[in-house]
Amino acid sequence: MFIRDTAAGDITYGALKEAADQWSTRLQGLGVGRGDRVVVMLPNSWKSVAAWLGIAQLGAVEVPINTAYLGRMLHHASSLVEPKIIITHVDFLERFATLEEPLPASVGTILVTEANSPLTSMRPEAGPVALRVDDLPGHSVGLDPGIAATTEALRPGDVASILYTSGTTGQSKGVVVTWEQVRTTAEWCFPLRTLTADDVWYCPWTFFHMSGKLTLTSAALLGGQVVVTPGFKTQRFWADVSDYGITTSMIVGAAVNFLEGAPVAANDAANSLRNVYAAPMPADPVAFSERFGVRLCTCFNMTETACPIVSGWDPLPPGSCGQVRPGAECRIVDENDDPVPPGVPGELVIRMSEPWEISQGYFGMPEATVGAWRNLWFHTGDLVKVDEDGYFYLLDRIKDSIRRRGENISSVEVEAEVRCHPGVAEVAAVAVPSELSEDEIKVFLVEDGAASVDIRELIAFLEKRVPRFMIPRFYEIVPELPKTEATMRVQKAQLRTRVGGPREVDRTTLTKAQSASH
Repeated sequence: MFIRDTAAGDITYGALKEAADQWSTRLQGLGVGRGDRVVVMLPNSWKSVAAWLGIAQLGAVEVPINTAYLGRMLHHASSLVEPKIIITHVDFLERFATLEEPLPASVGTILVTEANSPLTSMRPEAGPVALRVDDLPGHSVGLDPGIAATTEALRPGDVASILYTSGTTGQSKGVVVTWEQVRTTAEWCFPLRTLTADDVWYCPWTFFHMSGKLTLTSAALLGGQVVVTPGFKTQRFWADVSDYGITTSMIVGAAVNFLEGAPVAANDAANSLRNVYAAPMPADPVAFSERFGVRLCTCFNMTETACPIVSGWDPLPPGSCGQVRPGAECRIVDENDDPVPPGVPGELVIRMSEPWEISQGYFGMPEATVGAWRNLWFHTGDLVKVDEDGYFYLLDRIKDSIRRRGENISSVEVEAEVRCHPGVAEVAAVAVPSELSEDEIKVFLVEDGAASVDIRELIAFLEKRVPRFMIPRFYEIVPELPKTEATMRVQKAQLRTRVGGPREVDRTTLTKAQSASH
């Protein structure tokens, strides 16, 4: 067994190969060949994996699209790559049919994966024709060798996918990802050589993002099993671990905080889970490991890279994401790309010593590609420092750093301190304009449900923990933080432009009111 799909049923390695062969035949019959792009907008399922592999066998390129996209974002993602075919679930077809702008002339057909499904009429100006996949030759299991597709051998430098970045600022960029990059990322995210074919991997992460693809690929490289779910649900996590005997899982974004903040139970360690990749690491990694009976690893990675900084299973200095792995080169540089000494924050830049292990750029965006890869180093846009022992520390996204009263402030460090307050489940710190100069700090807070947050108490709490210049001026309690679906990353660009709501509190107003009362 390869994939145990909680929604679509289980499938073996052999059956998945047959399903991929069917896709190759269908698509080749529609004229798809080497280098052609095929947009895929499907729910998380082994069916989308079969489509990916079927596309790849033709030397064509899969372009998976976030299933939350609609309107302008959907049009941008579908048009930038000038695809030949679009594959989608029937539930998403209406979104293509109602686009205000026509799809590019390159799109000849939109394939709908559901049998006997009603097809939304595409507007004549929209261009492509909508067809059901089961109406095409090559649908039935057991293909006639006479109509089977002629497939091509894949090379390390061939393009596996074009993956869209989250687009938290501006339009999403299509990251050109090679097969060698996929393989290398899967090899280094977890210490793969320490795992075996007996491990059962958990994959609630979407296949339009690298986290889903690397989980799948890691399991496949070992000949193991992977459990695929439609998405990560905190309330289902431990039940899925128990039901499927899961041993290995990524836990990313807010999911780390949810699990760490859950009420302690005496049997927390009585589970099959043993190997956890966490990003970010829990606030207390040792306590987390002992509580749940797991070992932890982490790394630094982006869609454009292949885990250049990794931790392995070894304990890390607090706040570190690891050291540079073999085959990668990392530097911390200033605004002129000159290296800075250990301990001095700067931008992390990366290159690889082996070919094809890093993205080949942004599709159709040559200026953005040249800008990111200037001086032959990939510029991450992350504010990072490295210590004398070679351990790296991610401080912030450069665009998310805050300048206040002459000090450069890490929003990550502000968030870490606020999150320590009882009653705070999630927090996001952003820069907002000051009426004087530079920035003010605003934090958006999500209460944990067990206790409400008293802002006066929170300010007093912070005054004992952080320098005065790091204490936020504005506080707003919100029901939830906006996140990207794929990575659960907080969309701070939205928060920076949000007008204060009814629950916003200004610390200076509280201070004045307190002074007046005395």
